[in-house]
Amino acid sequence: MFLRRIAFCIALAAVGFAADDIHTVDFKNFTYPWPSRLGGVPESWSWLVQRQNSTVRLVDGVHHFTDSGQFEPSRPYVMFSSVTYGNLTGDGREQAAVDLMYSTGGTAHWHYLYVYALANGAPRLLGMMRSGSRADGGLVRIAIERRLLVLDFQDTDRRTADCCSEGWVRVTYRWLGTHFAETGSRGRGDFKE
Repeated sequence: MFLRRIAFCIALAAVGFAADDIHTVDFKNFTYPWPSRLGGVPESWSWLVQRQNSTVRLVDGVHHFTDSGQFEPSRPYVMFSSVTYGNLTGDGREQAAVDLMYSTGGTAHWHYLYVYALANGAPRLLGMMRSGSRADGGLVRIAIERRLLVLDFQDTDRRTADCCSEGWVRVTYRWLGTHFAETGSRGRGDFKE
């Protein structure tokens, strides 16, 4: 493990990757840990074990799961959605919450949220979450406020169809040094039309 970490840092330095600010990391052209088995369509959100057996490499904000590497709308793909910055650890530096959207190539899609901090000039994964699909706990908003990761999900209890919900559920997470833990009570609200 130690030798792999050193090799990773050397590889990053060889391509000119030594950051002192998380804003300089190009998350649209980046390699992310990826679940080797996706299972079925998720019905809610959950934090995932960080030890994933495979990776996906985004190039220009997208990764195609095809032999040709070309976009085929009926085939699965992962696309960069957004990055949100803020201080979650209390160290005075900002971290990045990177949102990737996974599409099955059909109507189902869900999000993977990666939270990164800088350690020794390289991004270090703090946590990885998978949202539910669309109306079943699909991720709709990410914010970092007062050292808290604030996430809004589509409210399953208020779904109107497979795609939609009339409301959201707000869940707040705090970084505890080794993992994120839910804190406070959940909020609920209506989507404005």
